Amino acid sequence: MNRIVTVLVALLVAQGALALFLNMTGDDYSAYQPEEKLLTVDLKTVNSITIEDADKTLRLEKSEKQWQLPALANFPVSEIKFEQVLGKLNQLEKGWPGAKTEEAAERFKVSTKQFERKLTLYKGEKAVQTLFIGTSPGFRKVHVRIDGDNNIYTVEFSAFELSVNANDWANQSLLHVSENELTKAEFPSFTLKREGETFIVENLKESEVTAQQEARSLAQKSERINYLQVLGDEEKESYNQSVPEFAYILHLKDG
Repeated sequence: MNRIVTVLVALLVAQGALALFLNMTGDDYSAYQPEEKLLTVDLKTVNSITIEDADKTLRLEKSEKQWQLPALANFPVSEIKFEQVLGKLNQLEKGWPGAKTEEAAERFKVSTKQFERKLTLYKGEKAVQTLFIGTSPGFRKVHVRIDGDNNIYTVEFSAFELSVNANDWANQSLLHVSENELTKAEFPSFTLKREGETFIVENLKESEVTAQQEARSLAQKSERINYLQVLGDEEKESYNQSVPEFAYILHLKDG
């Protein structure tokens, strides 16, 4: 019996000590909601975004129809990339804060001076919210902090997803053509023409026939042009556009 009383007394003492410690630290989480969104500004309401690392800043701007890259002559941003990365950030919840001191912000690289990435959302010329992304405590996890909030959180994300390289955000499918839209493909030495669901080589000799598998494969490749990077909208002699190495023409249903 005495042993039970002793254990209960010890628990009460420990509980009292914990309460005293929390009061002394001054950390008040009583109004904190662990399931609230990390970003309180909806991306649908912003018209400009900047992404920064220690050396570079990338800007994404929203036109009437789409997001664009001013660094690449307003080349369209990939909708898939935008939704995968920024859409994911828009859905992240805070969880419980792991730290809140200035020293911790420096250590986890989520301070105003030290960060892995800095994401700023704008409405017009006004910055409405800034997110600092810092070090990684584990696989696909990062420390984050909202500017104006001392609390530091851990969320499922990677700083590398917020690239500051404009070409990483460029719409790689811009030159893709829908398979059903292609009616003819003119190459330097022959022309493929659609006939129903197949393609034939025009002006063959009587003894010649179209190799259907190869024709279909070539038509599909011509419809889906991919590129490594966007160079801009200025002509340069080094691009050799006046005398291209290879060129072909696609004819579509809509002309």
